Amino acid sequence: MMLLNFARAQEKVNFSNKKQIPISKIQTKQVNNKTTQYVDQKDLKQGYNYMTLKTGDILYIEYKGGIINSFTLSNKKGIIRGKPLVVQSSQQFQCSQNFCSCSGDGDCNDMFTTNVCGPDAVCFGNICVCYR
Repeated sequence: MMLLNFARAQEKVNFSNKKQIPISKIQTKQVNNKTTQYVDQKDLKQGYNYMTLKTGDILYIEYKGGIINSFTLSNKKGIIRGKPLVVQSSQQFQCSQNFCSCSGDGDCNDMFTTNVCGPDAVCFGNICVCYR
């Protein structure tokens, strides 16, 4: 389940102590004919982690106490494109105008078979998020 807060125009990323996810920790994984980037949740560091997506956008992951609390997507210039907040539960996948998110195999399989995701989908353990 996901709640969304859309960024105001020109809001910029301002995270201190952000840590880049090493390329060696980013794998490619097939989920129902959808190629996703995959990072094992145990490889995330406490605080803000980030990775560059195929589109060049940057995905920030807030990780605290062993839980992913939020995602923030920005463009290359750091202007925020959206902030999907992830709720940790396995229900039906949720989509907004810009994002979809899921948790758990069944939920994520459903999301990827409906073709709601654009070219960028990323999974962290059993939680996936995609930009539409």
